[in-house]
Formats: sequence, C-alpha cells, structure tokens
Amino acid sequence: MKLFNVVAAFAAFSAATMALTLAPAFAQLPTSQADAEKQLGITAAQKTKMKSIEGRYKPQSAALDKKYRPKMEALKKQMEALQTQYQNEAKPIVTKMQKEMEAVFTPAQRAKMKQWQQQAMQQQQGMGGMGGAMGGGKP
Repeated sequence: MKLFNVVAAFAAFSAATMALTLAPAFAQLPTSQADAEKQLGITAAQKTKMKSIEGRYKPQSAALDKKYRPKMEALKKQMEALQTQYQNEAKPIVTKMQKEMEAVFTPAQRAKMKQWQQQAMQQQQGMGGMGGAMGGGKP
C-alpha cells in the first residue's frame, strides 16, 4: 500500500469524522433559498421588498462580475496548470518515499492501514466524494 494512499485515507477519515461531528449543526442549515425563506418565515411583502433591493444593486454586481470574471477564470486555469505540474513533479518523490516508509511497517500494520483506506473510501463514496470540499475532486 502506498503512503500517498495512507495519507489520503487519513484525510478522508478525518473529513468524514468531522462531517459526522458537525452533521447536527449543519442539519438545520437551509438547503435552498426557498428553504431559507420557509425557515425564516419570510412574507410575500418581504420578498417583494428584497427583490426591489436586489434589482437596485444588480447593475453594480454585473459590472463587477464583468470586470473580474475573466481575470478569475484565467487565474483558475493557471492554478490548475500549476497543480498538475506540482503533482507530476511530486509523484516520483512521493513514490520513492512511500516505498521506503512501507518497509518500516509490519505486515499487521500494513493490513490495518489497508483496512483504514477501504473504510475511508467507503465513507467518501457515502458523502458523494470529496470534490466540493477538497479541491474540486482532482487527485
């Protein structure tokens, strides 16, 4: 078993544990605008007033979006390229380190680590993957 997988398993396990710990707190959060309005008891009059306020600010928001969206998209592509480059350069280092570290574990420890990895993967699948929470789902 590779150390990267071990680290990934620990990360997934930690994220899953945190999600389960925080689940009661997040359970009350609204899941949509309609849900938020329902939980807050927003009246039709309040909705009308909020739509009017939103309409007054929409041109300013649109101007900012037009100004910054292309820059943000370009930076996003740059970051993705850098992440890929980093991963490509790190892979041989991590692979070599993993092999050396694996030699330190006993067979029982390796088996336990494999079990943790499988559990973490199952939890990850149960949470719908880690994409949104951990960087877009890229390895």
